[in-house]
Amino acid sequence: MKLKDKQSNSISSKNDEIDLRKIIGTLIDDKWLIASIIGVFTAVSLIYTVIAQPIYRSDALVQVEKSPGVSSIIDGASDLFPQSDPTSATEIEIIKSRMVIGKAINDLGLENEVNRKSLPIIGGVWDRITGKTKKGISVELFKVPESEINKKFNISFTNGKDFVLSDEDKNILKGTIGKIAYNDKYSILITSGTVAEGDEYTLVKRHFLTTYNNLLTNFDVSDKGKDTGVLGMTYDNQDPDFASKVLNSITENYLLQNINRKTEQAQKSLDFLKEQLPKVRNQLDEYEQKLNGFRRQSSSVDLSLEAKSLLDNLVQLDAQINQLTFKETDIAQLFTKDHPSYKALLEKKAILEKEKLRLSKEVSQLPMTQQEIIRLSRDVDVQQQVYLQMLNKQQELGVIKASAIGYVRIIDQAMTRLSPVEPRKIIVILLGIFLGTLVAAAFSLVRKALHRGVDNPEMLEAAGIDVLASIPFSEWQRKELIKSNLAADGKIKLLASSNPSDLAIESIRSLRTSIHFSMMEAKNNILMISGVSPNIGKSFISSNLSAVLAQSGKRTLLIDSDLRKGYLHDVFNLQDNKVGLTEFLEGKINHKDIVQKIADVENLWVIPRGSIPENPSELLMKDRLKTLLEEVSQSFDVVIIDTPPILAVTDAAIIGLYSGTNLLVTRFEENSVKEVEVSIRRFAQNGIVIKGTILNAVLKRASSYYSYGYYEYEYKED
Repeated sequence: MKLKDKQSNSISSKNDEIDLRKIIGTLIDDKWLIASIIGVFTAVSLIYTVIAQPIYRSDALVQVEKSPGVSSIIDGASDLFPQSDPTSATEIEIIKSRMVIGKAINDLGLENEVNRKSLPIIGGVWDRITGKTKKGISVELFKVPESEINKKFNISFTNGKDFVLSDEDKNILKGTIGKIAYNDKYSILITSGTVAEGDEYTLVKRHFLTTYNNLLTNFDVSDKGKDTGVLGMTYDNQDPDFASKVLNSITENYLLQNINRKTEQAQKSLDFLKEQLPKVRNQLDEYEQKLNGFRRQSSSVDLSLEAKSLLDNLVQLDAQINQLTFKETDIAQLFTKDHPSYKALLEKKAILEKEKLRLSKEVSQLPMTQQEIIRLSRDVDVQQQVYLQMLNKQQELGVIKASAIGYVRIIDQAMTRLSPVEPRKIIVILLGIFLGTLVAAAFSLVRKALHRGVDNPEMLEAAGIDVLASIPFSEWQRKELIKSNLAADGKIKLLASSNPSDLAIESIRSLRTSIHFSMMEAKNNILMISGVSPNIGKSFISSNLSAVLAQSGKRTLLIDSDLRKGYLHDVFNLQDNKVGLTEFLEGKINHKDIVQKIADVENLWVIPRGSIPENPSELLMKDRLKTLLEEVSQSFDVVIIDTPPILAVTDAAIIGLYSGTNLLVTRFEENSVKEVEVSIRRFAQNGIVIKGTILNAVLKRASSYYSYGYYEYEYKED
C-alpha cells in the first residue's frame, strides 16, 4: 500500500481548521466529562460559601451643611463676595485623613490585632457554628519595643479573668482583665472579654500606617447625590458589632474635628480682640484727653452747626472706610486684586476716600480753631465706634464658641446589616458554574486538539490508506465482559455466536466479503491480522472473522501466534492450552495434535498459543512455522493468523512473510494516522504489503456526525 503524502498534508491542514460544528460535536461527546468538571467546580463553590468567613457591612449617613463662617471679625462680607461652602470631595478626603481615622485607631486600639486560636478553615467554621466567634477580648493598650512590631504573641487564660502573655520562647507578663500589666519593655490592658479557662488568642502589634491602610481597604465614603450634601460611609468586618463600633468612632471623630475647627476659628478671633482691645481703649483715652485739653486751652466748647455737620459726615465716612479695610483683609485671603469682588470693594473704598477728601477741603476753609476741634472730635468718635464694635464682636464670638455645632451632623448612626455582604453566595455559585463550564469546554477541546486519534475512515483514506471496514463498538460485548469478570468462571463469550445480529458482527460480515475478493489475487489462503498497538481489539476481529467465515461454509483455521499475551483459548473456552503453537515450534509435538475443533462453531478450528516461551521471536523464525503454514494451507479453505502488534514487537513482520493477505487493525480515537503510517512502513521495510486497514471499536460521536455525517443502520427481523 502506497501512502500519499500530499493527501496526508491536505487532511492535516483541514483538521487544523476551526470547524464550529465539530466543536459542538466534541462538546456533546464529552458531555459527561464536562458535567463532572462543572459539578466539581460547583461543589467547590458551595464548600467555599460554607467555609468562607462572612463579611458584614455597617453603614452611616452624615450631612455637610452650608457653613455660616466665623472667619472675620466684622460681619457683612457676603454682600461683596460669596461664601466658600465645603465641597463633598473636600469632606471625603478629610474623613479619610489620618486626623479622623487615626483617632479612631487610637481610641479603639485597632493597632492591636487579636484573633482567637482555632484549627485552620474548619476551626473557623466550627467557631461560627458554636457561636465562639461572638466571644473574645478587647485589648485597649499594648506596648512593645519598636523592633517587635508585627511579632506574634500568645495570650492564654488560666481562668475567666487571669491570663499569661508569652511569645514563642518564654512567658512575658501575667495579668488580669481590667488591670494594666507591665514591665520594663511591655505593657498590656485587656478591658473586656468573655473567656474561659484554656482559651487562647494571638496578639500582634501592627504599625500605625499598616493599620491605617488596612482600615482604608475596608472603608468607603461617597456622595449620596450631587449637591445633596449627604455622605454615606460603610465599613466591612468579620464582626458585625465591631464594624458598627469602628464606623461610629469615625463619624463621631469627624463631627468632633468639625466642631473643633469652628471653635478654633472663633478662639483665634477672640485672642485677636483680647490683644487689640486694650490698645484701642488706650488710644481712645488719649484722643479724649487731647480734645478736652484743646477746648480748655481755646476756651471753645461747642461747634457751629456747619462744623458739627462736617464732623458727623467725616466720622461716618471713617467708620465705613474702616469697615471696608477689615473686609479687604478677609477678602485678600481668598481672591487676588483682579477678582470682581475685590475690585468692587476697592472701587467702593475709593469713592469713600474721595468723599472724605472733599469734606476735608470744606473743613480746611473753617477757622483754625474749628478745624482742630473737628479733627480731634473725629478721632474720638471714630475710635469710640471701633472700640464698641470690638466689644460687641467679643461678646458674639464668646457665644459662638460656647454654642459651636459645626456644619456637620450625623443623620444615621452606624448600623450593621443583618446578612453578610461577602461571600455573595449566588454569585459565587454562578461564577463556579461559569468557570467550570469554561474550564471543561477548554479541557475537552484542548484534549481533542492534542489527541490526533483517527475518528473517521476519511482521515485514513485521505492519507492514502485503504479502509476495508469500520467495526462499531459493541455495547453488548462490553456488558458481557463485565459480567464475565464478575462471574466465577470468567468465561468470555464469542460475539459471533452469542449475538450474531450485533452491528459489529454485521460489519465483520461486510469485511468477509471484502477479504474474499482480496484473497482471490493472493499467493495463498493465509490471512494475517496484526495491529498498530496493544489493546485495540485485534483478537476480537480475528476470532469473530474466523467464526463468520466458518459460518459461511469455509473450513477455517485460526492460529494464535501472539506467544506473549494471546488469549484465544479463553475466547473459545479451550481446556487444553498446555499444548499449542509454542510446543510445536519447539519440536515437542506434531501439528495435527495442536489443531482443536470448536464445537460451538461448525467448520472452525483453532491452534492456541500454548505456553509462554522465553524467546517468542526466535521460535517464529524457525522453519517449522513455514512447514506448519504450508501444511494447514492445504487442509483448510482459510487460515487466519492473529499476530502481536507491529509497533510493540517484530513477530508480525516475521509471520507476514508467509501470508498472502495482510490486514492492519487500528482502534477508533486511540491510534493516530501517523501511527498507522509508521506501522505500514515498518511492514514494507520487511517486504510485506498491507492490503487494507480495519477501524475497530467505532463509537457514535456527535463530532463525527456534525463534521462528516454519521449514519447507522440496523436490520432485524420483526
